[in-house]
Amino acid sequence: MDGVIFLPVTQDLEPLHILRRAGIAVVVLERFVPGFSCILADEHCGGLLATQHLLDLSHRRIGCIAHAGDSTSSVARAEGYRAALLQAKILRERTLILECDEGYVPGNLPRTVSTTSATPDSRWLPITISWPLKP
Repeated sequence: MDGVIFLPVTQDLEPLHILRRAGIAVVVLERFVPGFSCILADEHCGGLLATQHLLDLSHRRIGCIAHAGDSTSSVARAEGYRAALLQAKILRERTLILECDEGYVPGNLPRTVSTTSATPDSRWLPITISWPLKP
């Protein structure tokens, strides 16, 4: 093997160091790790553009779901969401920003959120979803 594309899903970066010691080239996706080649998306811009798109479609009550334990991509997307609302001079409603404590499983909504205002029958059609996938 000549190289590895590595997408970290935990805080444990020891596999990167093992690969380096073995002489294998590594490119890290979606996280900045000093000393390694990294490819990062502009998550802030993504949250901003997604929210602006919904605003352009005349939606005004736009929710944002963020992964509570994510310190990088989810936070940046949520900041982009807030920036788009601010630019549009729309007051953000705290009840439309949810922090999910669990990972995302394709096809399922988060099982828990950190606000009591969310109910299973809530109308959350225009949303920016922002949480990492579980492996």
